[in-house]
Amino acid sequence: MVKAAAVPSFSLGRVEVPYFGRKIPFAGDRIWEDWNTTVINDEDHIVKNALEEWQNVINAFRRNINQSGANPNAYKSQAIVTHYGKDGSELRVYQLEGVWPAYISQIDLGWEMSDTIEEFNVTWAYDSLEVVGGSTGFAGGA
Repeated sequence: MVKAAAVPSFSLGRVEVPYFGRKIPFAGDRIWEDWNTTVINDEDHIVKNALEEWQNVINAFRRNINQSGANPNAYKSQAIVTHYGKDGSELRVYQLEGVWPAYISQIDLGWEMSDTIEEFNVTWAYDSLEVVGGSTGFAGGA
């Protein structure tokens, strides 16, 4: 039901070390940016309900408690993002580890939107990313 996604973004932090009156930049820690998807909502709300239940395990709606026993491995999962070429070949395959839905957006409910499909956005947090396949460039993460 995912209508749109993006190749996840990531960067290297920057550490500046003073040296003889100027700052010398060094590479810092890897920063995994949040990953965003747009999901088509079905009339039974199957995907939205599943995502809400997933978040409820992480932190209950009513009781403000973690129902996974405070074990992150009980609620984190894995995601595969495949970037296809126009001929259907796999250009890159990214594997995200430790994925969980950090944000689920609203669904607009206006009567004036009679010829549109309901959709909502999900922002995913994750622990790490690795290139695990595809036909171009760098493969795998050391």
